[in-house]
Amino acid sequence: MKKLSIIVLCLCVVFVAGFTGYRGYEIWKDKHLVKMARAFILKGDGANALLCLRQALASNPSNLNACRMMADFAELGGSPQAAVVWRGRIVELEPTSLTNRLALARTAVAAGDADLAIKTLDGVDEAGKQTALFHKVAGAADLAARRFSEAEAHFSEAARLEPTNPVSEFNLATLRLAKTDPAASAEGRAVLRGLCTNLTVRCDALRQLTRDALGHTNLAGAFAFSQELVKDTNSVFSDRMLHLDILRAMTNAQQEVFLSTLQAESVNNPAKASEVAKWMLGTTGKPEAALAWMGTLPPATRTNLPVPMVQADCYIAQKNWSALQTNLAHQNWSAFDCLRRACRARAFKEQNLTSSAKTEWIEAMRATGNQLQLLVQLLNTTTRWNWQAEPEDVLWAIANRYPRETWAIQALGERLYKAGNTRSLQTLFAQASQADNENFQFKNNLAITALLLESWDKKPHDLAREVYTKSPTNASYASTYAYSLLVQHQAGEALKVMDQLTPAELQRPSIAAYYGLILQANGQREKAKKYFDLAAKAKLLPEEQKLFDRARAGA
Repeated sequence: MKKLSIIVLCLCVVFVAGFTGYRGYEIWKDKHLVKMARAFILKGDGANALLCLRQALASNPSNLNACRMMADFAELGGSPQAAVVWRGRIVELEPTSLTNRLALARTAVAAGDADLAIKTLDGVDEAGKQTALFHKVAGAADLAARRFSEAEAHFSEAARLEPTNPVSEFNLATLRLAKTDPAASAEGRAVLRGLCTNLTVRCDALRQLTRDALGHTNLAGAFAFSQELVKDTNSVFSDRMLHLDILRAMTNAQQEVFLSTLQAESVNNPAKASEVAKWMLGTTGKPEAALAWMGTLPPATRTNLPVPMVQADCYIAQKNWSALQTNLAHQNWSAFDCLRRACRARAFKEQNLTSSAKTEWIEAMRATGNQLQLLVQLLNTTTRWNWQAEPEDVLWAIANRYPRETWAIQALGERLYKAGNTRSLQTLFAQASQADNENFQFKNNLAITALLLESWDKKPHDLAREVYTKSPTNASYASTYAYSLLVQHQAGEALKVMDQLTPAELQRPSIAAYYGLILQANGQREKAKKYFDLAAKAKLLPEEQKLFDRARAGA
């Protein structure tokens, strides 16, 4: 036995040593791959750099350095949507980092998702919110969301913290330009013209002046500013795409020549090529032309994201579902493979291949890896397609994995409420209340659904009393607590609670329904009829509708 014990102990030591050595090798390999990627970048070999980064992330999806480099690659390549995913992953891994959150917010604004930028910045701690950089990014997010007063407050604070920085002056001028007040717009325009001589913000100023002129259908002015912009060595490809838009709006004969120039420039750059193809699809409305041009691109460009995504959009525009299905079969969209799977699911669904569509949708959900930004992209895509069940699947995944994302819980709650799915609503708000014990709205919703379903294990009476005690002037909380009292055969006490509400609040259809119910229970049948009539305008859950129908019948 003693020998056996020694042998077992030795085997355990060997196993632990072997496992430790294996983990050590994995860590070394991850670091080595990232180091190789940096070396390839210095040599200008982006293809091999990306290959190393993908291998590093396949081995360890939580490799922060690899994620940062992938985000940088996406931004440099002109793919803000891809950059959003990688920067979102970085925030998930290091949620308290100010640098990470500001980077994600900036990228979200560039991708046209101001809502995501604002939500991301909400997570910045108080110390981070005192910095000039925070106020610049927050102001840009608010401006993109057209929240002008909030943007002005942020930009003004940034200017106070950095009074000599021309970026602050540019930001305030851009804000004034966006306002509907003619005097403010004129002032912003004048400041931006003056900033065109400042090398730090020259291109930004010209860009804003171009868009402003185009927005006011001042095509001659837009053309002049745009010409000056594209001649600047610091201009970017999107500036030339904007110039193409202006030429098209002017029906300028140079449009086709300039388009050919941009096509030639983008031949070996997938990000630029996708922008040109999207422009062709969106402006001509002829997906055939965009597909034909993409077909002439070299394989290294044609098969790399985001070009295949634009090809899929073209097939969808054509409603060529069999071509979409076939074209996507052997592709791999890397981090965005969930979207490829979703497109395949749509191709099958449109051909009434229900079983294949369901299988592909399950794979699309699995391919997100439960990463928040990928789930959001999948949600946006399926919502744009007017799908019903699939967005709900995504919202459930977000609510389960990220219970602090209250927007997802609210969106899912609205869907479930509209569908009259009371039991699922109860499940949702039970989870949400557990994750955020201070959210009284969630507790109130859990209380009313549990009362309607008679789920006494959820302790709805205690919940209703707790929420009402915290905020007795809230009409929704009051009506839930009053109904709780009514269920407990305390009709008089329930009426006292409801009578504390204002006449306007009592006439809200959803509140009026419960007030009528309580009035009737207190013998005030004639008065109850008035509120039952108001309640007829309310969108009610099935259990509520049965409850009030019975009450009206007995009134």
